[in-house]
Amino acid sequence: MGLIGVLLSLLAFLWVRGVDDRQVAAEFVREAQGMAERLQRKIVRTVEIVDSIGGLYAASREVERTEFRAFISQALATHDEILSLKWAPRVTEAQRPAFEAAARAAGLASFRITERDAQGRLVLAGRRAEYFPVYYAEPLAGNELTLGFDIASGPVRRAALEQARDSGTTVTTEHITLLQMPEEVEGGFLVLSPIYRGGTDRPPDVAARRTGLLGFAGATLRINVLLRDALPELGERLDLTLYDAPAVDGCVPLTATGAAALPANSQPLCIPIQLPGQRWTAVFSPTPAFHLLHRHWQAWQALAWGLSLTIVLVVALFNLGRRAARLEALAQELAASNTALSAEQRLLEAAHRDWVQTFDAIRDPIFLHDPAGRLLRVNRAYAREAGGEIRDLLGRPYWEVFPQGEGPTPGCRMNMETPGVDGELCNREDIPLPDGRIFSTHYSILNDAQGNYLYSVHLMEDATERRRAEAREKQLMHERGERLKELECLYQASRLAAAPELQLAAALERLVRLIPRAFQYPAITAVRLTVGEDVHATPDFRDTPWGLTAPVVVNGEKVGRLEVRYREERSPRDVGPFYKEEKTLLGALAHQVGILAERAAREQALRRAQSALTSLSRSNRALVRATDEQLLLQEVCTILVEEGGYQLAWVGYAGTDPDKTLRPMAWAGAGGDFLTDMEFSWGTGEQGQCPSGRAVREGRPQVVRDVAAEPAYAAWQELLSRHQIQGAAAFPLLAADRSFGALVVYAGSTAFFDDAEVALLDELADDLSYGIRMLRIKAEHGELRGELETALLQTIKAIGRTVEKRDPYTAGHQVRVAELAVAIATELGLTADQIEGIRIGAVIHDIGKIYIPSEILNRPGRLSRDEFGLIKSHPQVGYDIIRDVSFPWPVADMILQHHERLDGFGYPQGLQGSAIILEARILAVADVVEAMTSHRPYRPGLGIDQALAEIERGRSSQYDAEVVDACLRLFRDQGFRWRETADPDAGP
Repeated sequence: MGLIGVLLSLLAFLWVRGVDDRQVAAEFVREAQGMAERLQRKIVRTVEIVDSIGGLYAASREVERTEFRAFISQALATHDEILSLKWAPRVTEAQRPAFEAAARAAGLASFRITERDAQGRLVLAGRRAEYFPVYYAEPLAGNELTLGFDIASGPVRRAALEQARDSGTTVTTEHITLLQMPEEVEGGFLVLSPIYRGGTDRPPDVAARRTGLLGFAGATLRINVLLRDALPELGERLDLTLYDAPAVDGCVPLTATGAAALPANSQPLCIPIQLPGQRWTAVFSPTPAFHLLHRHWQAWQALAWGLSLTIVLVVALFNLGRRAARLEALAQELAASNTALSAEQRLLEAAHRDWVQTFDAIRDPIFLHDPAGRLLRVNRAYAREAGGEIRDLLGRPYWEVFPQGEGPTPGCRMNMETPGVDGELCNREDIPLPDGRIFSTHYSILNDAQGNYLYSVHLMEDATERRRAEAREKQLMHERGERLKELECLYQASRLAAAPELQLAAALERLVRLIPRAFQYPAITAVRLTVGEDVHATPDFRDTPWGLTAPVVVNGEKVGRLEVRYREERSPRDVGPFYKEEKTLLGALAHQVGILAERAAREQALRRAQSALTSLSRSNRALVRATDEQLLLQEVCTILVEEGGYQLAWVGYAGTDPDKTLRPMAWAGAGGDFLTDMEFSWGTGEQGQCPSGRAVREGRPQVVRDVAAEPAYAAWQELLSRHQIQGAAAFPLLAADRSFGALVVYAGSTAFFDDAEVALLDELADDLSYGIRMLRIKAEHGELRGELETALLQTIKAIGRTVEKRDPYTAGHQVRVAELAVAIATELGLTADQIEGIRIGAVIHDIGKIYIPSEILNRPGRLSRDEFGLIKSHPQVGYDIIRDVSFPWPVADMILQHHERLDGFGYPQGLQGSAIILEARILAVADVVEAMTSHRPYRPGLGIDQALAEIERGRSSQYDAEVVDACLRLFRDQGFRWRETADPDAGP
């Protein structure tokens, strides 16, 4: 009897314990799967950040460091697992020196391409065909070591890099030790996204990808921070061991949060984590806290009550013979035990009912089936989808019920045919329903102790909205790609419009080749661009019914059109086979073409104006230095031909003879015999109707842009054609409102002589008239000018002597300063005119001392502050005396500024740096050197060595560096010495 009671108690214990274990296992699977999905989503979002950097480089060929930092700053602020985001361009061996030098010039002072040696130290990278050095790394703080590090230098990084390059997809590396923190045990991994030339389009084959590779956008991720952010509760109820491999046998784990002791019938759950190009295995195991939280004691209570009852019965039977008197009491005890057992039974039934209610409360359909596919258990959500009662569904193949089909789903069949691990999430697939919904199904299998398949659990989730959202996202990504192509095309077109070095034809040809890539079907897109008489088209262009056209407009006038056509018919997505955005794009491109055409027209006009302006500038220089009238005329004609690009230029003087002959005086260019074959006149007859005659007669410019259409040239059309003359312009040479001749130019094209060019040539003719007049009166003024210069120099000499008579101790000081200042100016290479001005200014630079009393000037003792202030006023006094004298040099400013210093501590104005004129800076150095070497009432002369040491000490701070250097060379290298003369008129 006792054995039967024990057996019954054990059976009850095992049954209740089995129910309890299945509940705990289901809860463990649910929590582990939820954590795995959160970890997977975290990785996907992180990879999307790297892909977005690729989008940035696809949209813009030239990404600056500040633009890169601004683009990824938000991602770094919200993703702690990202140690750094980086950009690593492809650099060939030949490009390496220039690349390193450019990086250092951009502010990375110690930039070098590096790699790790066998001991893990950073060293200069060895020679190889190509490198992928980190050029941008954000945040820079903490990632300085990565700048210049060649990603391709290590085998793990190189393998991932080559996989990403050849596949054209984002790839993650295997587990690596991070360069920034090598002591970190968990380490991390890299995410690498290749970027190719040509925008977002991936090259079609591996060879094109290798040659078209620009570089890699990448991220460095820390595994421990990734797990902490994705699974903050990890280690509380579940432990995780992460392996960098699809299988765990024999693999060293990447990281682990603990190793909880599991019950004998419990096994860890292996869930794959998918990374781009890699696959991790996450092994979840419950912690003791998990078992403690989910363990129910009903089984132990049932066992306790059963064993208690058994003991009672055994004791009762053992004592039955001797305790007959107590039979009634034992019967009562037995009844009480039965009552307790009934209560425990009710508890078990309640627990089962709770499990069933919980199972049925899950809103997503769940069902279990045996190896034959027959339904073993379903929840109410599944019954609602199947349209029947639970009891009517059990035992039927699930594909006859829900989801209906001809047999098991592909994923389910694979699970039943492939042995797995108990509770392992083996597969997942989407199952579309006839009503348009999509269910995402997760498969879990249960094996017995021998690994034989027992049953499968299907967890179905209505993923219709999620899949539709994913489809919408995919469509949006496609549309974004199209918009990026359009923006890239428009950007490149705007760059062509802004590139001044490109000729119009070359720019339009590039634009035609660029446009097809911006349309949705680039392989069948053909383009033709017409601007005026010029036509640019792709080789495969032909007229088809499927096209768009946009006008090219310049200054409100249509000058051409831009056509895009598909060579094959496509299903229309908008009005016709083109997006409405593509129609907008075509209009914008046509606008850019208009900008190009307008710029070309402006540039042509600008070139003509520049040529005329250059001619005017060179002619003015010729006027300035001209000494002979005939040479001046010849040089101006030569300049017009060489700089202006004219066929022929000549100057004619109006004669006073009865025929009013216009006689050529000088000419240049091809067609000199044209002048000998022509007879020019400024009279009213037929010979005087040409532009040259009308210009002299009417006194204003005469322009004929097309001589072939000019009646006055009808008699000379054959001669003009032979000399390739198509345009002509004549400008009068005036003196006292009377024409004495004409400047005439001929052009080899009708594009010459716009308004700006004519205005400049007219100005040149006026300047030439003035130059001729000046040369003619120059001789008359020569003698008078000499007399005036002599009087000026004598006046300056008298002023200098007047100052020295009031200060006998500084007699000769101004002359000696002038001698040294002239020598310094000569050493600096100044012009003779500038040197003469410096000499005049130096001779009278202390003229202001005439205002200071003699007793102060000649006092041998120390001056008071007020007296020294009076001394310091002499530059201002001298300026006030001289400022109204009309010198051809800045003499007054030299006198005012010769005590100013570069650092602003001079007087009287405290000027700094370049605010002090060069002549005053030269006088300042010469004045200091002469004053220190000469005797004064208050001290003897200090000698030339101390004077030179003083200006050398103040070089660049008080005195101009170039002036000081010139003065030092004069004394130390050339042996400069003052002459004994005190004559201010004596030269240097």
